Amino acid sequence: MDKRVRQYVAAVTVLSVAAAAVIGIPALDEVDRVDAALAVIALIAVWAPVRIHRGAQIHALTLEDAVAGAFLLGPNPRLAPLVLVVATFLARVSMRPGAVKVAYSLAPVGLGASAAVAVGAVLGVGPDVLSLRSVAVVTVGLAAYLAVSFLLTAGLFARLEGARIADMWRRSRAANLVSLVGNVTVALLLALVVSIDPRGIALVAVLAVGVQLGYRSYGRMMAERSRAEGLSDLTSSLAGVATGATQIESWLEGVANFFGASGALFADGDAIMSSHEPPARVLSTVMDVRNLDVGENVRRDILLAAVRNGPHPARLAVWERNGFEAWNEADAHLLAVIASEAAVALENAELFQQVERERARWQEESAKLNDILSAASDGIATFSADGQISSWNPGMAALTGVGPLQAVGREWWTVLRLRNADDEELLPGGEHVIETALAGDRHDDPVAVQVLRRDGQWRWIRATFSPLVSDEGDVDGTVMVARDVTAEYEVEELKADFVATVSHELRTPLTPLKGFLATLRERGDLLSPDQVTMLHQSMESQVVRLERLVNDLLVVADLDRGRVRFGHELVALREAARLAVGEEQDPGVDRVRIVGDEDLAAAADGNAVVRVLRALVSNALKHSDGPVTIELDRDGASAVVRVRDEGPGIPPWEQERIFKRFHRLGDHLHRTQGPGLGLSIAKALVDHIGGTLEVDSDVGSGATFTLRLRSAGPVPLASPDRSAIDAG
Repeated sequence: MDKRVRQYVAAVTVLSVAAAAVIGIPALDEVDRVDAALAVIALIAVWAPVRIHRGAQIHALTLEDAVAGAFLLGPNPRLAPLVLVVATFLARVSMRPGAVKVAYSLAPVGLGASAAVAVGAVLGVGPDVLSLRSVAVVTVGLAAYLAVSFLLTAGLFARLEGARIADMWRRSRAANLVSLVGNVTVALLLALVVSIDPRGIALVAVLAVGVQLGYRSYGRMMAERSRAEGLSDLTSSLAGVATGATQIESWLEGVANFFGASGALFADGDAIMSSHEPPARVLSTVMDVRNLDVGENVRRDILLAAVRNGPHPARLAVWERNGFEAWNEADAHLLAVIASEAAVALENAELFQQVERERARWQEESAKLNDILSAASDGIATFSADGQISSWNPGMAALTGVGPLQAVGREWWTVLRLRNADDEELLPGGEHVIETALAGDRHDDPVAVQVLRRDGQWRWIRATFSPLVSDEGDVDGTVMVARDVTAEYEVEELKADFVATVSHELRTPLTPLKGFLATLRERGDLLSPDQVTMLHQSMESQVVRLERLVNDLLVVADLDRGRVRFGHELVALREAARLAVGEEQDPGVDRVRIVGDEDLAAAADGNAVVRVLRALVSNALKHSDGPVTIELDRDGASAVVRVRDEGPGIPPWEQERIFKRFHRLGDHLHRTQGPGLGLSIAKALVDHIGGTLEVDSDVGSGATFTLRLRSAGPVPLASPDRSAIDAG
């Protein structure tokens, strides 16, 4: 018990006994037969209370309050505190509930009776028992008695449980009012009997004993009913312990309440669980139970039961009963039954926890696997043995454009449209990797297939297909792991295309050069000066074409290495356009016209702008026979240059790819095709100087390339340093 509670009980008990002694001892010389009769009824009232069963506890309703009220109307009311303290002490000691309980039972009796006597002394009684003044004195006096008793009890529970006095009053005010009315009535009845003839007190004693005997049978029935309900609640809560839903400490709290104890503990081997911190003597008693000490034990203030549970006995104990009566053998037997059920429930709880731990481990591993599958960039899907898709990770959704909700639960061939390198589609029932994997064959080597995305694009994927085999050896399905390798295929294709294109582009100027040189070597002396001049000009044109190809390759290399330096100046865009057109060597350059704002200028690198415009003009001339227009315009803070042609146009799916290196439209050997570097270099230069380059086109309607740069004032273009871009 808490030290503060012991100190409180000791203080109020000493105060109570002191008050009773100070008030009552001087009045002992005036004792008469009425006082003796009231003393006898006080002893009977405390010794033979009316028992009330509440939950698992048995409470006693005593009538010492009424005896105190009868004393107020007697000849010597000052004896009431002393008589009631002595009677209470004798009754409680005979029941052996413990020193603290005996001490505390004296506090409300002595102090309450003292308060009642003080009220009677102040108000004064009436001429007879049933006079209005006498009734008022008894009522007010017993109200004071009740108030003192309530405050002392509230102080105790505030220290035991932290209960608030206001809350306790709200819960008990109706019962206190009924108690006051009953005590006043009994007090007036006792006073009336004693005033008529003190010997009538014997009739009151017989009546009290009769009531006690009559109520005992009812109380026993109520106790059994209460115990059955409490046992049912404990059994239900054991089910919670067995499934891990309820902590054992909470269940032990219910055991302690059921037996009206201060606490309960359960010991299995050296493991001890308790609802409250057990005293050392309780721990010592429980741990002294050996392997063969199986049964029930009723100790002075400890109830202990031990049952067999594996190599060690399971022990259940409760201590310090809070009720009116002591524990008996029936309580010990009931505790043994509960201990046996608890041992089984806790064993089941351990098994349940093992299962839960295993399930949690599998869930954790499953969650990790799901996280891995979700985070994997590769597409991963599983198919059941009948070909239905059972899982579909985000990587597969990104690969195909089909989400998990649209894929899971459907047959694989309704979601995945696949074809091999020979453009043959993979269908159910065919002889291909999916069907053989579903049949149990493992394909560790990746297989290259094409998959049709939801947006209509065919993508190359490299996939492995492995069967899912159960512990019994049955094939439960297959797992597909796929990676998009379209970019690799395109790079390989572009490399091969580039080699072919560059070879062709190099041969194109070299072939006439060789012919011109052979002509000059073999027949130069026969040619006229004009013919020699024409040959020299033609050779120079081919050399310029060859030089431009080499420069393009060098620019690409320098851009990749970050070796190109860019300036920041005011560029007159009309002059830049003229320079770009003037440098263009392709035929039909006279078809280009420049229109729009003549003073339009941009803040950029002049050489880069000229190079970009030359690439756009060259592209337009190669792919169209009609006019090419360069439009200069201003759009807010942007300077806009549009290069329009009337060529065959660019399909929408090609409009992003034309800016990729080595990419060309149509047959790479077509005479109007170059190495596929012009637009990619232009896009890279625009990105470096902080502009944008876009294309707007459709098949059959020509193409418009739009260059946007940061606008600036109309400043003439300085002579650009061509070596910064062309020389590499």
